[in-house]
Amino acid sequence: MNTKNNEYSENDFLKKFEKTVEKSLYQTDPQERDDLRQELYMKIYEKSSYLNFKKETPSFWDYFHII
Repeated sequence: MNTKNNEYSENDFLKKFEKTVEKSLYQTDPQERDDLRQELYMKIYEKSSYLNFKKETPSFWDYFHII
């Protein structure tokens, strides 16, 4: 696989969850937001291997149930 295409796909994939993550972070202490944001994106990426993308596009809550 082409690494550049792979990076683009991963970026696009994570951007799909950006609004939901940011809304969740709004409820968090401002001093903790950056750390929590990073943790959330790491978990989303880590758990993405458990989902079947050929059936349908997963939602944020699909990930939540996996975690």
